[in-house]
Amino acid sequence: MDEFMKQHGIEVINLDNIECITMMQDFIKKNHDLWFEDIGQ
Repeated sequence: MDEFMKQHGIEVINLDNIECITMMQDFIKKNHDLWFEDIGQ
């Protein structure tokens, strides 16, 4: 999918890095109720 988008002039930035993943996992763990409040679970 990235290559298709690049071929059509769309800038693709991959945010799937371990630092972001770890930060979100920590946030969800520490703020479980807040996190799931917005997505209805």
